[in-house]
Amino acid sequence: MNPLPAPQKSVPWPALTGPLWADLLDSGTYLTAVYLLLAPALGLGGLALLVMGLSAGILTLPLLMGAGVLVGTLWLLVLLTHWQRALCRRLLGVRYGPAVTPRFQGLADWATYHLRSGVTYRSLLFLCLQFPLATLCLTAVLVPLLFSVLGLIAPWWGHTGAVTVGSQAVQLSGVQQVAFMVGEPAGCCSRLGCCN
Repeated sequence: MNPLPAPQKSVPWPALTGPLWADLLDSGTYLTAVYLLLAPALGLGGLALLVMGLSAGILTLPLLMGAGVLVGTLWLLVLLTHWQRALCRRLLGVRYGPAVTPRFQGLADWATYHLRSGVTYRSLLFLCLQFPLATLCLTAVLVPLLFSVLGLIAPWWGHTGAVTVGSQAVQLSGVQQVAFMVGEPAGCCSRLGCCN
């Protein structure tokens, strides 16, 4: 007869340290926000470079220019991934292991190394996935933040009359305006805390 497994201990929630607005005072929040704003544009640029470089290289391969275009595209993509790592290290505080940079005998040796390296293919996958995932992350942070800002300007709504949403007119009562004004600063702090 098998004994029942012992119940696992629950992990307590971490204690709150500092005031609720501590994330607003933390520079990491704003560095993460800068990265969230830059990431979709960088992802789109990397994806465009990848698609255009591969397309131009493959289409011009019969003219023997394509090999140079493909090697140039690979070189630009390697530079872009090094720059992305430096950006993550600087803005997000991500730590990477030491980079292995062997000495190359020539361009063919360099290209062979990068085409055989798994890091190259992981970097290409990252460049393909960065734009959609960065856009999703930016949307997940900005949409709730937009609702917080709309809640904070709720008293202004009351002075301008009813707000038309679609075909419906919305008029906030005094209690609703106070609820928005009291609840939304805490919501704004928690949403910025998610960014950090």
